[in-house]
This record gives sequence, C-alpha cells and structure tokens, in this order.
Amino acid sequence: MKKMAVFLKCNGGRIIILALLGLWAQVGFAQDAKSYSYKTYWNSDYGYKITYPDKVLKPEPESFGGDGRWFDDKKGKQILQVYGTHNLDPETSEEIPLKKQYAIELKNYKSRPGLNITYTTLGKSLYIISGTEKGKVFYQKTILRPEGYAYASLNYDTSERAVYDTVSGVIFKSFK
Repeated sequence: MKKMAVFLKCNGGRIIILALLGLWAQVGFAQDAKSYSYKTYWNSDYGYKITYPDKVLKPEPESFGGDGRWFDDKKGKQILQVYGTHNLDPETSEEIPLKKQYAIELKNYKSRPGLNITYTTLGKSLYIISGTEKGKVFYQKTILRPEGYAYASLNYDTSERAVYDTVSGVIFKSFK
C-alpha cells in the first residue's frame, strides 16, 4: 500500500485517479435491461401492446383517433411511437400483403439520402427495419394483426446508445 501511495504522489498520479474514477462511473452507471422498471401500454383498437421503461420514457396522451401514442424522453423529445393502421390499399381498398408492405417501406427508407440500413428481416407476421440517419439510430418493427398493421418505431441520438440499446430489446420483444 505504501508503494501505491508513493506512486500516486508522483506527477502522473492524478491522471491515474481520474482514469479510475471515469472507469468506475461508466461501470457504476451502466444498467442492464432488467434493472429498469417497466409499464405496459395496451391498445384495444388495434390489439397490440408494448412495454416501456417508465423512468426513461414518458407516455403522451393517446392519439385522438385511438390508434396509438408517442413516448418522450426526459428532455421532452419524442423517441418512441406506436400506432395501428388499417390494412387497406387506399386506391383499391384491398388488403396489402405483409411482403408488399415491407417492400414499400424498405424502398421508402432506401430513397432517403444519408440513411444507412443496418438490419432487416421479414417473417410470417412481422418485419423489422433498422439503421442510422443523421446521428440517430432508428428501429422499426411492424406486425400484422387481425385489425391491421401495428407499428413501433424508436429513434434516438447515437450519443444515447448506452440507455436505448439496453432497453430496446425489452421494448420490441414485448411488442405483440
């Protein structure tokens, strides 16, 4: 211990202490998804539900049409949007197959300059499109419900990845 005290008294000792404090702060403040408390929003009109971290996201009132709501971060920025839509083509009034809806949205995303798609998947009753755009991460999950399509979209600054990358798994796994 005496050697340590002598070492810390040396000129570079303060730098070591600051580095150790910085490391402790990162480890001390990093949380795993299970350490957050969650609440569930249920939309009866479109038959979907989603779980969100209630100390991280604050729900806005449900939309006037009852199809969904926004969730704000602590700074008041809209981060998470969930909503439902009817599964009808406005021109033909016919149902839009999931594969066609996925192709339409993927094309729309790809047409945006500066957008980088990093992950996509198409399943039997859902699709996911994720990526980055202008310093933000976006993650969209769309599920086919008997009532239509239900969407959940999370958009956050890359500087906030430590929080949202942690809780997004819980959020999107719960979205059904």
